[in-house]
Amino acid sequence: MALQQITSNDITSVANTIITGQITSTQLDVISANGSGAIIVPVGNTAQRPTVTTAGAIRFNTTLGSLESANGTAWANVGSGAASSGGGVSWQPVQNTSFIAVAGSGYGVNTAIANVTVTLPASPTVGQQIQIVDYARTFSSNNLIVFPNGNRIQGNTANLIISTNGQSAAFVYYDANQGWLPYSSGFALGPYFVNYLIVAGGGGSGGPSGGGAGAGGVLSGAAISVTPGTQYSVTVGSGGAIGSAGLNSSIFGFNGIGGGRGGDVNNNNSGAGGSGGGGGRTSTVATPGNSGTVGQGNPGGAGNTTSPYPSGGGGGAGASGGTPGTGASASGAGGIGVTNSISGSSVYYAGGGGGSGDGSTNTAGAGGTGGGGAGGFAIAGSAGSSNTGGGGGSGGGGGAAGGSGVVIISYTGPVRGTGGIISSSGGQTIHTFTSSGTYIA
Repeated sequence: MALQQITSNDITSVANTIITGQITSTQLDVISANGSGAIIVPVGNTAQRPTVTTAGAIRFNTTLGSLESANGTAWANVGSGAASSGGGVSWQPVQNTSFIAVAGSGYGVNTAIANVTVTLPASPTVGQQIQIVDYARTFSSNNLIVFPNGNRIQGNTANLIISTNGQSAAFVYYDANQGWLPYSSGFALGPYFVNYLIVAGGGGSGGPSGGGAGAGGVLSGAAISVTPGTQYSVTVGSGGAIGSAGLNSSIFGFNGIGGGRGGDVNNNNSGAGGSGGGGGRTSTVATPGNSGTVGQGNPGGAGNTTSPYPSGGGGGAGASGGTPGTGASASGAGGIGVTNSISGSSVYYAGGGGGSGDGSTNTAGAGGTGGGGAGGFAIAGSAGSSNTGGGGGSGGGGGAAGGSGVVIISYTGPVRGTGGIISSSGGQTIHTFTSSGTYIA
């Protein structure tokens, strides 16, 4: 049926008639006069919106592909123009590559090949909506990255990473303070809690006939609140070289102290650290072990001046380094480390290094359980194990380096963050950092 319009003199009254030109605004077009008819409202793009937003005004926005109405101060989406769409948005073709989202639209996103970044509108208005679904259930292998484009997502200016298969999210723009807010989602967008383990690098032992090195300091904690999209710097300390302290490890503002160096045969004192270094072998001066850091480790054992001149073991996170008695034939063992189950199984970390064996009767000290290097007799001591924070062992043939540290984060449920080596155990997601990096919550 042809469209019917009101024309000049079609509507009359006793006093007045509508003459040509008297109705100057856009007229209503009626498709049909019966119950199956429809009214055609004004049509135009976003740039053509009236500058005066009279409350109750309604139009079809061709930019958004949907109806919108004015509340007296702004325009807001009120429905979809697509016959098969629902939820007040117009569903678009599946997106396989990064794209700029249009307000009032819904998107199935396929990340089967690579990460996809969706850029939100640069100048959103209150009430505008965006919906996103995981088309191929691949957000875990390749993430969806939501870029706020100069605005905010839940008050945060950082990107939002969606990284669990099957996740979906619907956002509505509210204001400049909070920006885009989730009003329906297949996952939690707000802050969540994580557990952490920080192990610093172990110290390096003294040179030939030196003391065992101290283990790296250990810190652990639970229920640390993190905000999605926020980047948290992770530092993993390396083990100290021979005669040097280990380096610190850190995350969330918590700092694990590197292990202290072992003392040497030249009477150089051992070093303090997360756990302290053991004293070296000497025939003239008793070299004491050095102190550990309260709450992170223990002191090293002392060497002594009585033949066969045994040296002290490095301190561990769970116990002090061994101190040989007068005339003892064995140097001090490294202090034992501590266990932690954040990785899904009980693991020892931060054992101290064993003291040096030397002379005809003196035997070397054992390394502390938790990556501590064993002492040697006519050979060099053993290095601390990598990513345990174990102290290096000393030997008659030379010292050894400490083991590097590690930082581990865990939380309940599926993958939410990025960074480190990701695994799962017992309903926990685990991020293991064996080198420095960034955790994005």
